[in-house]
Amino acid sequence: MPADVSAIAWERKGSQMLAVVETPRESRYKYAFDPESRALRVSFMLARGLSWPYDYGFIPQTLADDGDPADVIVMMEEALVPLAVVRVRLIGGFEMTKDGVRNDRLLACPMPMKGIALATDRYTAIGDLPKPELEQMERFLRDYSEEQGHDIEIARRYGVDEATSLVKQWHRAWKNAR
Repeated sequence: MPADVSAIAWERKGSQMLAVVETPRESRYKYAFDPESRALRVSFMLARGLSWPYDYGFIPQTLADDGDPADVIVMMEEALVPLAVVRVRLIGGFEMTKDGVRNDRLLACPMPMKGIALATDRYTAIGDLPKPELEQMERFLRDYSEEQGHDIEIARRYGVDEATSLVKQWHRAWKNAR
């Protein structure tokens, strides 16, 4: 039976929310949820030797400026299975345009777990990440999209408050589009 992620309830408390993973880290394939078939489709494959550095997916019940759910990079230590729902906390985002249309990427970490230490527990803001890590993320986001023939511009990085505000705005857009 195909998954129906459209039924995932809206759940947000401050910067904490649910994210749906489409593409697991270390995969060469880019998956995208297809609401019509209610299944994952393969969007494209990265060149040999390249892979997704983190899990990649979306925030359910949002409608971003590009007409799709809000994109999110989830900094998991190990890959989750596609269509896994994970509770995350936003730490910021990248303001981007793809072919002239705003197409941001939110950045999130899994919620801390009692008794389990995660490498991402110490990150509360995008600026907490090492500069080389952020630069590598930006390079990956630019390179994989350009490889697909898209014109990509990364305007800036922004913090958790702006990321949270955008998610609220995109949730309202989703509700208004229904």
